[in-house]
Amino acid sequence: MSTHFQRWTQSMTTQWFLVPQGTGIVALVLHQLDYQFAGLRTISYVFWVLTITLLLGFLATYLARCIFFPSKVLRALQHETGEVAGLSSICIAYTSIIQMTALTCVKSWGKGWGTATYALWWTNVVMTVCVVVGVPFVYLWVHPPGVSGLTPASQLPMIAALTVAAGGGTVCQSAELDPQFQIPAIVVSYLFVGVGLPLAFALDVLFWARLLDSSSSPPDNPQASFQCMILCGPWGQASFALQILGSGVLSGSFKSAASGIFLAEKAAAPVGYASIFAGLLCWGAGTFWWLFAIAAILKNMIRTGGTRRSTTDERPTRVDSAYDTEPDGWMQSDYLLCRHEAVSNGCELGIGVKDGKAVGNGQLERASWDEAMDLIVAKSKALQKHLTNHSIAFYTTGQLFLEEYYALAMGTIRLFCISGTNPLVSLPNLPRIRRLLTDPEPLVVVQDLCMTETAALADAVLPAGRAILKACHYSPPVDAEFPLRLAAGRNVCHFHTRTKTGRTALQKACPEPEVRISNKDAAAAGISDGSMVAVRSRRGEFNVASCCSLAGETVTTMAEEFTGGSEPPSRAKWSKMLT
Repeated sequence: MSTHFQRWTQSMTTQWFLVPQGTGIVALVLHQLDYQFAGLRTISYVFWVLTITLLLGFLATYLARCIFFPSKVLRALQHETGEVAGLSSICIAYTSIIQMTALTCVKSWGKGWGTATYALWWTNVVMTVCVVVGVPFVYLWVHPPGVSGLTPASQLPMIAALTVAAGGGTVCQSAELDPQFQIPAIVVSYLFVGVGLPLAFALDVLFWARLLDSSSSPPDNPQASFQCMILCGPWGQASFALQILGSGVLSGSFKSAASGIFLAEKAAAPVGYASIFAGLLCWGAGTFWWLFAIAAILKNMIRTGGTRRSTTDERPTRVDSAYDTEPDGWMQSDYLLCRHEAVSNGCELGIGVKDGKAVGNGQLERASWDEAMDLIVAKSKALQKHLTNHSIAFYTTGQLFLEEYYALAMGTIRLFCISGTNPLVSLPNLPRIRRLLTDPEPLVVVQDLCMTETAALADAVLPAGRAILKACHYSPPVDAEFPLRLAAGRNVCHFHTRTKTGRTALQKACPEPEVRISNKDAAAAGISDGSMVAVRSRRGEFNVASCCSLAGETVTTMAEEFTGGSEPPSRAKWSKMLT
């Protein structure tokens, strides 16, 4: 299997079926518009063919995913509510294809196509029954998301039921069927309306309750705003279904049946007109949710200015806090990777400050590494339960691999972004790391310049930025007051700011910083090896031990890993205070 095919197959989720669902609905709307102009029907036919092509292509790809990655598919269906709901879009797209076939082929090519569409509709009935029963069953009994995890996508099974009802009305009206074939389709279609409409109303009530509850309201982002468009789907489809079914009843199918109380000529008028009136009421509900979604989208666009929020924008009102002493003020901290104004997501940490110190809730306690990580796992699982799986992601460059891979093994990380590092080669216990990264969960995304071993196993590989480096000649100013140059570099015993190496035996090998100076410069200044010297630049000064071993002249070096530790800033020995 080629790498490109493998990536495409693994990324083929059921959410992709929303695309043919949308193109199919567009085809129907364009075909049925009362206002027609030259070429509009042709455009609707193009969307119809596009819907067929997309649905068949996506079905083939998803089937390949089920064959080659069955555990990944099963895991997604068991734990992702959106993945299960996406199966409904297959039925919705299929219904639109059947409707367009009945509207176009029967008139052009004869009643045989009407019989074909009638048969296809019944196959869709079977599929829709499986979806409208199976998906809610998963919601309630397999992986309950709770009200806080309820999204508009939960309406997709109801939309499938109401769409197949609308399809039944279209087939009865356009396929030129005999009345004895129309009656079963009309009755079954009304049964689907009875299934889909009450459940859609119940889900609307739950989603409305979620919006009113600030502790479990959906995220205020463009994706959540656009998802609200799904909420008008059940009511729009119900409106169309009830109106076209009512028209079918009034056309005389009940008269020809003449059996029982319901299927009688006298019942046709009240049933038909009541159905059309109910469809008008549903149209009002659908219009409300459509306007509601538009308002949510506009609100989000106004809040963000149409782009991602910059760190310079006005910050939102704080609604969560954890402190036992009322702070005098708040200091805002942004994630370093979000500092750039053009790409900021607005990530921030608000730190309450009182008397120059951070205030918090409770005291720090000593704990073992396992105890600390178990606490992180427990908190992460609580977040998953309250805010869904999409609330947790790790961005890693290899600096916290022990903690991250511990949480990964415990199943709390569902999205793992790896940038510029190759853990499949660099980490210890590689067999375990390989098992974690090749597991169906989580989604592994790698961003790198080269196709590394880790990138080859990732679910998605993103390109890294490339830079053109040009050499230039630069020398720091040297004069009589400052005759030497200082270069801040690395120390062989320590890494970065000694966050980890300073707590190991390496600290004993190099416990204090030192400035390295050439023998010639040291002799000229009367400095001996190991003596304390004052290092002063245009920006700062402190005392540090000397090491007379550097070969070059007029250049001194000092490690950048050392920080002030517990010393006050006036006595701290930070090389960055001098540069």
